[in-house]
Amino acid sequence: MTPGDLQYPVLCFTKYGIATKKTDVELITTFQASLDKGWFRNAEIIDSGGTKYRVLDAKKIGGVGPFWGYSLFFSRRISVELLLDEIVDETPISDVRKRILKDFRDWHGWESRGDFDELKAAVEKASTVAEIIRLVTT
Repeated sequence: MTPGDLQYPVLCFTKYGIATKKTDVELITTFQASLDKGWFRNAEIIDSGGTKYRVLDAKKIGGVGPFWGYSLFFSRRISVELLLDEIVDETPISDVRKRILKDFRDWHGWESRGDFDELKAAVEKASTVAEIIRLVTT
């Protein structure tokens, strides 16, 4: 399985919170500092089809962009290879909904959205994992 096999957009659940990724390139492009801090280690990815993948870790492939990803102001942009667990599971919509609503409660950054109440109501009513992912993808 490779990141290109996933149904996008995807949800990434990490120890730092939830992120959405719209493409395989976006999923495997990150900053060196994020890799060093273990952003991918033990993360879970749920794709729009409801399939859950566990990321054991990631390793750097190389720099991305001009000057091999180096910047005067930011950490180096790199691409990574995801080291995935062989086991994949189907994730029920109720589990995805529960995790998103928990993040709504735990991280108050969601409330800065002008449509937060509508977003929360839409997530509660969503009928597919893909619909939930589309709602929270910015």
